[in-house]
Amino acid sequence: MAYFEWDILKLHPSAGQHSLQVVMSWIFFELMTQLLKPYNKFLLPPGRSYSSAEKDALIARVISSIHSAIVCTICVYCFLYDDASKQDVFWGDSWYIRTNLSISIGFFLSDLRYVLSHMDEDGGWDYVAHHLSALWPFSMVAFVGCLSYFANFRVLAEFSSPLLAIRWYLSLIGKKDSKVYIYNGLVMMGVFFLCRIASLPFYWYQVYQAALTDEFFRLGLPVLVSWLLPCVVLDVLNILWLRKMVLGAWKVLGTPKVELEARPANFQHANDKKAE
Repeated sequence: MAYFEWDILKLHPSAGQHSLQVVMSWIFFELMTQLLKPYNKFLLPPGRSYSSAEKDALIARVISSIHSAIVCTICVYCFLYDDASKQDVFWGDSWYIRTNLSISIGFFLSDLRYVLSHMDEDGGWDYVAHHLSALWPFSMVAFVGCLSYFANFRVLAEFSSPLLAIRWYLSLIGKKDSKVYIYNGLVMMGVFFLCRIASLPFYWYQVYQAALTDEFFRLGLPVLVSWLLPCVVLDVLNILWLRKMVLGAWKVLGTPKVELEARPANFQHANDKKAE
């Protein structure tokens, strides 16, 4: 079928520039990881000893929050002021969005190294699936130049990352039964829901609207698979993670106050997996 050809996957003229951005982003996040390690003692209150895995996990979440702040700022700017991607949702040529995705690619490669090296202590194959499902379409958009608008929409999910990091940190230092932990958890769940779940009907409606056009099929099968399949994987993961959050919130809020007060401060094991 003529529509489903590989010829559409030609590198964008600025693909070399974005490749350099990916490398520089990866170096930046790896360097930040090493530079921040000596300072994690200032973030950890005294009173107990922390394992090297816990200290590494703390730095990983600080780096994740830095990445979130950078890419979310650029994401919002592109939504507000970058008209190129909105005028043509298929081939709108947005240097800012492709640069933002290049930054994220470098971060995900760096964080994937961390996840794979700490599989036993922190995380699982769902995080590997998440990172790979983001790397695949982000790389296509950054280097081929298509679907910038839809890719920028997916970056919105990173808004919840700092709150997830704060939740994990409060659990680590034995504050899981505190009001701050509960309030942060509720805000985190709300932001997670708005950015990753509530936005799905609007996103997939736009995909449906795009699928009604001939240009949709002219993208070719490789592009369509690289775009839609990872989106489905990410959405399923986000729904499963939200379910875990809701069940956790229900367990905490439904626990009698007397029982909460009877728990020791370190009731929650510090190596709980992050719900990202």
